[in-house]
Amino acid sequence: MIRTTSVASGVRVLVGGLVGVRSVRGETPEQGERLLGRAARIGHLTRNLRAELGPRGVRMRNIEPGVTSTELGTGMRDAETRASLSRMRTDLDPLTAPDIAEAIAFSVAAPPSGNVAETVVVPVRQG
Repeated sequence: MIRTTSVASGVRVLVGGLVGVRSVRGETPEQGERLLGRAARIGHLTRNLRAELGPRGVRMRNIEPGVTSTELGTGMRDAETRASLSRMRTDLDPLTAPDIAEAIAFSVAAPPSGNVAETVVVPVRQG
């Protein structure tokens, strides 16, 4: 949430912040992974907004989860990729939605003078 507050006559400052959530793999998409390319753009957008709005009191954060239990992948057309994702979720004890929610809560609980700008949360077995 972002709101404005008056700090002096005629001077208004933005306060608050936004959280961008994207795949930790978003920085290194492989051929054919257009969705992950979009995830990289979310990260870059958040960093650019942080640079632009940070001086005005707005905290921008990136939360980057690793392998997570979601419905993502159920519609994949490539059977090999779908099977690979299924194996990862079996082998790595994936994160859950509450795990990601805790990471977000941690980042927004930082004192007003600080910003947990980048948080990578992965299953321990993912490394």
